[in-house]
Amino acid sequence: MRTIIQLGSSNCGWCLNAMADQLRARPLVGNVHLNASAGCLVVDHEHDDPAALIAGIQHDLRGWELAENGEAVMVDLDVHEESQCRWAGTITRSDEEPNSDSP
Repeated sequence: MRTIIQLGSSNCGWCLNAMADQLRARPLVGNVHLNASAGCLVVDHEHDDPAALIAGIQHDLRGWELAENGEAVMVDLDVHEESQCRWAGTITRSDEEPNSDSP
């Protein structure tokens, strides 16, 4: 199963990479592809509930913004499932699948 997750306002690269590593360590997760600049996460997993996957990410992942006093503060992200990523070259197949166009 493939779940595509949009991570709105994701601006903490360290946080995103740590979260992707945590997902990769889960027993039911096969591949994780993160495009931090587009805020898009593609997770290939087996028999794992996408809603629980998203809820866990939303609970654990934060972004940051500047408060009125100039201090950097952590903020919640808008995390939701999408049908495709917003970056060019959206992943539509696993890298391990043979390309039918190649000779």
